[in-house]
Amino acid sequence: MRKPALILLILLIGCISLLNAATTGRLAVRVRDNNNKPLEFVNIVVMRGNQRITGGQTDSKGVAIIINIPPGVYTVKLSLIGYDPITYTDVRIEVDETTNINAIMKKSGVKLAPVVVTANPDVVGKSQIGSVRKIEMERMSEVAAADLTDIVSLQAGVSNIGGELHIRGGRSNEINFTVDGMSVSDPVDGGSALQVDTDAIADMKVMTGGFPAEYGNAQSGVINIVTKDGDPFYSGKVEYNTDHLIGEGRNSDVTKFALGGPVWPLGGQDLRERFTFYLNGGGEWLDGRLKDYYIADPMKDFTFNGIPILEYEYPPSNPYADRKDFLGIDLGNRNYNSYNINLKSKYVFNPAQKVTFAVRGDRSLNYPFSYAWRYALDHFAYDETIQRQYIATYDHVFNSAMNLSVKASYYQKDSNSGPRGIQRNNYIYMYNNLDPNNPGSDYVDNVLMGIEGWDTVDHDNDGVYSPDYN
Repeated sequence: MRKPALILLILLIGCISLLNAATTGRLAVRVRDNNNKPLEFVNIVVMRGNQRITGGQTDSKGVAIIINIPPGVYTVKLSLIGYDPITYTDVRIEVDETTNINAIMKKSGVKLAPVVVTANPDVVGKSQIGSVRKIEMERMSEVAAADLTDIVSLQAGVSNIGGELHIRGGRSNEINFTVDGMSVSDPVDGGSALQVDTDAIADMKVMTGGFPAEYGNAQSGVINIVTKDGDPFYSGKVEYNTDHLIGEGRNSDVTKFALGGPVWPLGGQDLRERFTFYLNGGGEWLDGRLKDYYIADPMKDFTFNGIPILEYEYPPSNPYADRKDFLGIDLGNRNYNSYNINLKSKYVFNPAQKVTFAVRGDRSLNYPFSYAWRYALDHFAYDETIQRQYIATYDHVFNSAMNLSVKASYYQKDSNSGPRGIQRNNYIYMYNNLDPNNPGSDYVDNVLMGIEGWDTVDHDNDGVYSPDYN
């Protein structure tokens, strides 16, 4: 009984792993001496700054393969007693790729300084079967791109139409988005759901065709994102952008912050390196190019020879009149608002085991403009979306050829849309006398006959039909 159960468990874990996108890369090191003979027991250390990330040792063939390395730029040190040590700097590890280093170590007859090599290693994508665009986030600060959508749209085969991404002519809901190996695509209509700020991205790939089955239900493309881990030392940034420092602009303000480092600063160096976090977030507030149209006075707009022609007197509307400001910056919500937050924490038990927790979410709240509703914008439709995701990951490296990664993710999306200033129960109402088998058509028939529906009389002369029923 135990053997079939063990086989079933292995198959189950294997099937589950196919549903997770890759989040780490590999390093392959091949070491020879001056006579082109393989060197065994060469010690390999992979470091980021002064922190040891992982390592390994060459076998009898002079080869070592180190797996499960987070994406980034590292320093790789090779050492063996009786040979001059070698240090490779700027070694880049990419998601789902193998970085190769071929080294020749010389015997140390006289004490010499270590050999330092600036790496230009070969990156081999053995599993790559289609078109892949690798985006180096370190260079994105040099590009005029405001967010993730702008960065992706710069890639060949990708277009941005009305804020929606399209890959090779496909629909926007045919793209599969993954963050830290878990899907964050909209579960209802596909496409991008969770918004990830560019400051939180460590590695990103855009696949425009021929992607492997591990990325799930992707039809036109895949966007795979891996977020940053914390460092054993503190670092951070604060950023603020505005378009109305000189002039009014669109009344846009954007603020961002990021902070990373050890979770427990008072602990020893070992704990500071093993227990780290990365936190970033931001907000964007915008009134838009049509902001002046939100102010309306029907008594001045509908006149003849300076005399109002309206039968009733309608009050003017100015949504900006009651706003509070601080140093010229409007406080509170504007016509278009968005917020995002990301927190990722990692604890390393030992070089072979670690656990990672991530919490991220965003919120958008928009009050769009409609010329047809210009004199009743207080009751025009608004839309609000709140999203959140929780991820827990356990990684265990058994040897250079085998590792275990167990992930659990929870994603939730709440969307609300409807007329402002009117309670939901006032415009969504279930009638007891409707035909349960065909409620929609029955309701329309009753409205046409005048039995039920909206009252078509403006009782309080505010330009909006009263939320009453016949």
